Amino acid sequence: MYKAMGRIALVLILACAAWCCAWAQPEPYLGRWRTVDENSGTTMVMEILVENDRLRGRVVQVLDRLGREINPVCDPCAGSPHVRGMLLVRDLKWDGAKWIEGRVVDLRPGLTQGFEARCELQIENGRLRLFGYKWDWAKSWANGVAYWDRHTAASAVLPEAAPR
Repeated sequence: MYKAMGRIALVLILACAAWCCAWAQPEPYLGRWRTVDENSGTTMVMEILVENDRLRGRVVQVLDRLGREINPVCDPCAGSPHVRGMLLVRDLKWDGAKWIEGRVVDLRPGLTQGFEARCELQIENGRLRLFGYKWDWAKSWANGVAYWDRHTAASAVLPEAAPR
């Protein structure tokens, strides 16, 4: 009898711990993240928030290769064309392991600039992995991955812009 009650208590404790861990996972995603475009050297900082159980990320800062603040324009983007202040990712929902079924705006120059695609967010080895994908009948699957690093005050100064 006591063994059965002990097992039930253990199962309840483990179930509560698993439930708490599942809901605690979104916390590491919150805050500011940055990425550097390999081609242009532009750094973008995105702030991630969760509202009404949905994750969203807004561009809060854009720096050129020399670390100067800029506000580029995305002509084909809906709404305000300025990148700073733009809602880059939105409507992601937590599935217990990662954020899924959201929307991302493609800001890369070229034919797809301004297009919206589906996206997922996941943390891999301390980096934020943004996976965007879109089904297009002409191009089959179009997808891409961008990695974002945690933004700190020290990461705001780019190596090229640091005083020598």
